[in-house]
Amino acid sequence: MIEFVKLQANAGNFSLNGLDLKIDSGTCHVIVGPTGAGKTFLIETLIGFRNLDNGQILVNDTDVSSLLPQHRKIAYVPQDNCLFPNLTAEQNIWFGLEMSKASREESKPLVDRLIEFLQIGHILDRYPEKLSGGEKQRVSIARCLCQQA
Repeated sequence: MIEFVKLQANAGNFSLNGLDLKIDSGTCHVIVGPTGAGKTFLIETLIGFRNLDNGQILVNDTDVSSLLPQHRKIAYVPQDNCLFPNLTAEQNIWFGLEMSKASREESKPLVDRLIEFLQIGHILDRYPEKLSGGEKQRVSIARCLCQQA
């Protein structure tokens, strides 16, 4: 569950003011609006890239408002995927797990399932510059989803 409670955040002339929103676990939602409406700003605030001025962000009833992004345990795939150019697709997928000190042995079954599901087994040895846009997105998605391991 993700919950915004009286969320206030500002960036220049733009602000989110008094947002209350609850997203139940296991549900899927879409944020829709015109350019400049605050969709990206809201997500960046959720993941900790932007600071709150007031209010709370709760994830599974835990207040994550003051936590650094890496401690919020929220995976995010930006539109302009952020793959490391010096790492192969496979190394990019494993990067987050290695940073979290997750056991490679315990994580391997999930990573293998994601690679098969996303149909990227044939590109694992390629560097991002040799991947199509869709392939980059699928590698980014795999890296994001394997964080649950």
